[in-house]
Amino acid sequence: MAPTANSPVSPNECDDIFQTLSHEVRRETIRAFETNSLLQTTTVESLATELESRIAHPNRRQIRLELVHNHLPKLESRKWLEYDQRAGDVVYKGHPRALPVLEHISAIF
Repeated sequence: MAPTANSPVSPNECDDIFQTLSHEVRRETIRAFETNSLLQTTTVESLATELESRIAHPNRRQIRLELVHNHLPKLESRKWLEYDQRAGDVVYKGHPRALPVLEHISAIF
């Protein structure tokens, strides 16, 4: 049975969620998909453009490099999205707790 936003959280799942959301680029990537700023399927370039307006990074090129070499592979390994490196396509799969946790984090900080 898939977890829902209200089902109990195992310690491992809790760790996974917090580790996934521990970096601003990943938080804003997930927030962009969860708040429908992006379609469920997009490109790395479109994602980098969206993130450029959301985070304080030097430029879109730097964001793109971080996405490609760090954040998209990490999100894919945790099954939050699918990333086709050759085509540069990103398909968001999400997590039932993503938006509630992001909202709590935003409210605290």
